[in-house]
Amino acid sequence: MPYQGNPNHQWMDRVARTLTGRQVHTGRIGPKALIASALIFMAVGICGLWLMVAGSDLGASLIYCAAIGTLALKLTGDWRARRDDPLDERERAIYWKANAVGAAVPLVGMIIWLLFLSTSAGDGLRRPSRDYEFSGLAFFLLAAMLQLAMIVIGLSTPSYAADLDEHD
Repeated sequence: MPYQGNPNHQWMDRVARTLTGRQVHTGRIGPKALIASALIFMAVGICGLWLMVAGSDLGASLIYCAAIGTLALKLTGDWRARRDDPLDERERAIYWKANAVGAAVPLVGMIIWLLFLSTSAGDGLRRPSRDYEFSGLAFFLLAAMLQLAMIVIGLSTPSYAADLDEHD
């Protein structure tokens, strides 16, 4: 009787290859995994912001964890993908586009909040009551910038570039 393999292992292999491409053995993060992890960290940051505005002390801790996790993922992902190689023209264009979108969207959102919504809102984000709410809001905005940049990088990476092997 021929060996047909373990269906559980085959399922896990398909999930790993879908998320990381053929780069599983190198530790590189694929574009789908980058987008998924950025969305998870974004959800944790939004929950933390909501808890912080509601008055819970746990909210600021969630925001700090989401910001530090996002930064660690971005730095290790960039280092593993590139090592010491310089970026080519396509990668450089994706990098600057991602940083521009990642910086502009939270900035424009904050400007809209300050101009139009802050006068009709309560004391939540307009006038924080505790000192650490200012730093929590700043960390939330910084994390949102990085997360949006990671999502843009994941969406802008062509499918063929994600599946390239170093020996191809």
